Amino acid sequence: MVIALCWLIPSPRRPVDRQGGLQSAPDLALVQEVVPAAHAINEFQDADGFWNVDDRSGQAIARVGRTLPDAIDIIGYRGPTEAMVVIDQAFNVLGVRMIESDDTDEHVQKVQDDRAFFEQFANWDWEGPNDAGAIDGVSGATLTSLALAKGVLSRIGGERGSLVFPDPIELVELEDWFPDADRIEDAGHQINVLGPDGRQLGRVIRTGPLVESVVGYQGPSELLLWLSEPTQSDEASTQVKAIKIRSSFDNQPYVRYCRMERSFWKKFTDKSMQSLAGMTLESSGVEGVSGATMTSLAMTETIYQSSSKWLAQQEAARQQKLQRSTLKGRFTEWFGDVRFGLSDLGCFLLLAALAVAKRMRWFGNKSLRRLWLVTTITVLGFWTGNLISMSLIAGWGAEGVAWRLAPALATIAMVACVVPATGKSNPYCNHLCPHGAIQQLVRPARKSRMHQTLPKNLSRLMQWIPGATLVIAYLCLLFWPTVELANWEPFHAYLWRVTPLAAILFAAATLVLSMFIPMAYCRLGCPTGRLLDFLRQRATSHRLTFADVVASLLLVTAIGVQMFSIH
Repeated sequence: MVIALCWLIPSPRRPVDRQGGLQSAPDLALVQEVVPAAHAINEFQDADGFWNVDDRSGQAIARVGRTLPDAIDIIGYRGPTEAMVVIDQAFNVLGVRMIESDDTDEHVQKVQDDRAFFEQFANWDWEGPNDAGAIDGVSGATLTSLALAKGVLSRIGGERGSLVFPDPIELVELEDWFPDADRIEDAGHQINVLGPDGRQLGRVIRTGPLVESVVGYQGPSELLLWLSEPTQSDEASTQVKAIKIRSSFDNQPYVRYCRMERSFWKKFTDKSMQSLAGMTLESSGVEGVSGATMTSLAMTETIYQSSSKWLAQQEAARQQKLQRSTLKGRFTEWFGDVRFGLSDLGCFLLLAALAVAKRMRWFGNKSLRRLWLVTTITVLGFWTGNLISMSLIAGWGAEGVAWRLAPALATIAMVACVVPATGKSNPYCNHLCPHGAIQQLVRPARKSRMHQTLPKNLSRLMQWIPGATLVIAYLCLLFWPTVELANWEPFHAYLWRVTPLAAILFAAATLVLSMFIPMAYCRLGCPTGRLLDFLRQRATSHRLTFADVVASLLLVTAIGVQMFSIH
């Protein structure tokens, strides 16, 4: 039920079309922070999904793109972070800026104010940095900054579109080859033609995205190559069935001569891609079309180079698929981009020490127990800030768990939620929560003058506060997904590099109260602890409780909100 409740939390971000859809260009003022000479941004995106940026004279001086929807699955502390990427005409990164983020305001502001963090992107080319693991995050806002950086990496790289031939191919252009075609799948340089039943009718190569620099008399030409099906899955054996000119910057009379010269195209058809890839103008001895020699020879060279590049890409894809089929390849695919740092190592060592300490019953020793509490406060509190909170659970529930960016925090969250549900202990509240550890250290002795006992009626009433806070917080998330839950708990104070003064005062107040009333916040104020306690297995877990009824009503409400938002 708790898993379903988390899954039904709506996303705080605006809806984004995962397929791309229509997007608007980033604000010109934001682009001018990177390119001061920017005067206008074109309305339409190019083949790579970027908008051209013009100066006052109308000359294109840069291109700008957004990281969403490409980075939609890269989650930080609460959700994805969208950035603007500005590149030059040679696909080098000029600069990056944050557009918006679903993370907490303090984390976002910390990243936006860190100039050194954004300056590192200006040294990237289209493929990104030489070592993606060397990206420097922002201290105190690591998850937010690394989510932004990984979003930039997901947006750049890969196959580039053609700046010279940016127009996507239309189905009507292929109707003479495929009269029964119903739709096409445009994968950049390769187009898959599909019939009404979804069956693939054939493949066509666009030379524009592969080769656009071979110039004839006046400019380059883009060709379409119709490919046969490969023999025994050997792409090198694929033959060219037909060729036609799609568009050209060359002299139009010369282009027309080439279109009409059928004998010229027969020199390339019924030949394998491997044989074409191994040819050059000198070795093939191809003579150009009479009256259009330079234009036809440029088209010949375009065919040879495109065949070579296409085969290289097919081989790279085959090797990647082969690697993924191995155990090592699958491990690399899943865990190769996990960011593991010194702080993560410290957290994992602490979890391992907890398992040993529990098994050896070391916590019965007061000195060892006190040492453990101090270590927990230091490692999980002030060093890493890896605390479980309503804000974290809500963000990861709505957007997904950021286990690649924060493996240690994700593991602690798993231990905190899974162990109580599968056993009878609550290791996080008892042994891992830094705020609880401080309360254990400052708790007054029973016979101390500082020890205070609340009246029974008041104590019973206050014990409803954690559960009520949890319910109110969930309802707020359903109807106002952007609500900031980090301010509802004192745990934000442990992110001392970015925490506001109000969060520190809130945390200090709960600790001062715990100096008089033992474990005051844990017992009478903590909604996260109440949630973990709700998950804990008990001898009476098979009985229906009031908390179960409330959770059921919340689940029905969440389903209703989802259905209403869909319709």
